[in-house]
Amino acid sequence: MIPTRLFLRNFMCYRDNVPPLDLKGIHLACLCGDNGNGKSALIDAITWALWGRSRAKSDDELINLGRREMEVELDFEVAGQGYRVSRKRSIPRSRSGGTGQRSGHTLLDLQIATNDSYRSIAGDSIAQTQQSIVDILRMDYSTFINSAFLRQGHADEFTVKPPGERKKVLADIMGLSLYDELEEKARTRAREKEQQQAALESAIHDMQHEISRRGEYEEQLQGIRLTLEGLDREADAQEKTVGQLRDARKALVFKQEQLSEVKATIDRAGRELERWRELARDHRQRIAEYRSIMDRREEVENGHARLQQLTAEVDDMDHKLQSSFALGKRKDHLARVIAEERGQLLEERGRMQSRVTDLEAQSARVGPLEKELAQARVRYDNVARLEEELDARKKESRDLDIRLETLRAGGASLKDEMEELKEKLHLISGAGARCPLCDSELGEEGRQSIERQYRQGLEAKAAACSKINAEIRERSRQHQENGRRIDRLQAQLDAERTSVQRQIASLENEVSQGREAGRGLPEARDLLQEVERRLSAGDYALAEQQELHEVDQQLESLGYDSERHRELRRLLDKFEPYRESRRKLDEADSQLPSEESRLRQAEEACSAWESTLDQAAATQAALEQELAGMPGLAAGLAEAERVHHSLRRRQSEARDAAVVIQEKLSRCAELEQKKTEKETSLARASRDRQVYEDLAQAFGKKGVQAFLIESAVPEIEEEANNLLGRMTDGAMYLTMDTQRETRKGEVVETLDIRISDDLGTRSYEMYSGGEAFRINLALRIALSKVLARRAGAPLPTLFIDEGFGTQDSDGLSKLVGAINSVQDDFRKILVITHLEELKDTFPVRIEVTKSGDGSMVSVS
Repeated sequence: MIPTRLFLRNFMCYRDNVPPLDLKGIHLACLCGDNGNGKSALIDAITWALWGRSRAKSDDELINLGRREMEVELDFEVAGQGYRVSRKRSIPRSRSGGTGQRSGHTLLDLQIATNDSYRSIAGDSIAQTQQSIVDILRMDYSTFINSAFLRQGHADEFTVKPPGERKKVLADIMGLSLYDELEEKARTRAREKEQQQAALESAIHDMQHEISRRGEYEEQLQGIRLTLEGLDREADAQEKTVGQLRDARKALVFKQEQLSEVKATIDRAGRELERWRELARDHRQRIAEYRSIMDRREEVENGHARLQQLTAEVDDMDHKLQSSFALGKRKDHLARVIAEERGQLLEERGRMQSRVTDLEAQSARVGPLEKELAQARVRYDNVARLEEELDARKKESRDLDIRLETLRAGGASLKDEMEELKEKLHLISGAGARCPLCDSELGEEGRQSIERQYRQGLEAKAAACSKINAEIRERSRQHQENGRRIDRLQAQLDAERTSVQRQIASLENEVSQGREAGRGLPEARDLLQEVERRLSAGDYALAEQQELHEVDQQLESLGYDSERHRELRRLLDKFEPYRESRRKLDEADSQLPSEESRLRQAEEACSAWESTLDQAAATQAALEQELAGMPGLAAGLAEAERVHHSLRRRQSEARDAAVVIQEKLSRCAELEQKKTEKETSLARASRDRQVYEDLAQAFGKKGVQAFLIESAVPEIEEEANNLLGRMTDGAMYLTMDTQRETRKGEVVETLDIRISDDLGTRSYEMYSGGEAFRINLALRIALSKVLARRAGAPLPTLFIDEGFGTQDSDGLSKLVGAINSVQDDFRKILVITHLEELKDTFPVRIEVTKSGDGSMVSVS
């Protein structure tokens, strides 16, 4: 991974308007600046953009104080292909009325360079996009900080790890996780083959058991065939008996059908006889009614004549009633129209009176409202004073942030110096101790003098550290109190500004409405006077009033008498029965001869059906006597059919059993062939299982991976010792053991680091801070160079963050020389330091400066 451009917005201590840092064309550069200016924050920005990881405990701590969001955008190249990753983080404001904050929100985007633009290749989730970045870089955060990046205060990240973990980190850097995947796949295949082998063995056992029963099946088949021959003879004899009984039953069934037809004839004759008798009774009754009405002929004709006269008079009165009703409806309609017009004028007068009253009231309120508006504008001017106080508090908070960061950096530096003094005290604490600077022997008096100086220095630094910690606590308390004041002022300012703005807008609107009301008041009063004049003069619905007068005159000239109308209707109802009587009289005159003829036809039909009924009854009695033996014959036939069916069923069962046995015999023959095939597959599965188990062992930690690490360790030792020799004039070299023997005599995998100098071989922990840093630097650069040559993680860029403070002038010169000697092995090297004497030793300087508004970056 080669960074080419870095853009930050509100990241940690950086301002929101920092221009992008262009790293194109930079090969070897020094990233410099005072402690606390934000040098390491630039590397944090790179690691946070790529992996979402940094020195901070949480992402929200990376956001610049006083801001709610941040963004880092990084352009980089891998194998000549350009990429751009953008990661954003935002935190919401506190909930209203709450004490805590809601969790922050992160956005991540990954783009690939195409011609002159970028195209997004982000996944559906942050996790998918993050995995794509890891796949492109072929390393995760842990691998990065243990190889290509020497973090401030973590230069020994690789060396202080236990030997077993060192080997795992080295395996991850070399990309040996692929062999872990291959090992797991081989073990999975071996388990599958083992399961397949067990299944095949079980299947072969089942097949052998079934094949062993072939003789038993052949004996069962012979017995079933003998049984079938006897059943066939019995079934044929029983079938002849069933046929004879069915013929006899068929003849009786025919007789039974004849009996059913005779019974149907008797039922039909009875129904017809009853129907003709009913018709005869109806004809006799109708003839009697006709003769009765003909005896009242004179009365019916006179009553019908009076009915016709009354009907004509009622029709005339109905016509007058309809005309009167139509005129009444028209009169009601006209009256409603006139009333509606008057009501509309009354409503208009009420609205105009209300509008005049409202306009007078609004016009009268203009003066008081203008005074209230002036007071509100004075109140708005007071909001500016609150804003000034809030800005002053925010500036005070930023100053406290800067002071706290400075104090913490100083405290960390004091702790490092105290640890170095403690280590020196430990080195000179024993008898025969040697000077840690010149390596000469110290006498007891000299040792005590140096020890006393070291202890005094340690006490002085502890007192200074305690003083710094006390000031940090006090400044932190002031910062928290100031933050609470800022929140209260912000809330008060927001509430006051909103309240005043709303009040001013409302008052300005009301004053404008009052002035507009004063201008419209004269016109409203004139309209009200016009409406009152029309009401008093009746000046509305004039056409309807004229038409209403004409309708009243038409009703008066119509002459409709409702009492006479009711009397005529009563008389009409009294004579109404004569209408039906006249109809019946006319019907009797025309229908009496035909009714007498129909009566004679009905009496003749009754005689004919009575004769048919007597003949059918005699035939029914004869057939019933012949069918008396039908139940016995049916019972005999049912029994014969049952026996025949039972024989056929036994035949079918025997044939089915024979088929089943035959299928089992065929199955035995098939199983013989399949058994041979399964035995072949079993042998193949056993061989495959052994192959996969061997592969799993080969791909494991003690197989190919151990071989690859073994082959890489000599290269790492060689590269590290080359660098260590340059930095120590050949006084120090290291060895790496990949195996060691336990107390039980067993050989175990490890990765021990042994360091030798003029005094012999010692453990890593016994070396001073400067010596330890040179060892760490040599190992880290060796790892990077070796892995850059191999097909593992590509590491064309090297980051070195601090650590030079432990070196004397000669050690610094050798370290710089070592870095210059490997610069051709890397595409880009960035060295981070605050030492003035190192700034001019590198061809490019990236300067980080800090002011009250935040940190800035410049390249020279």
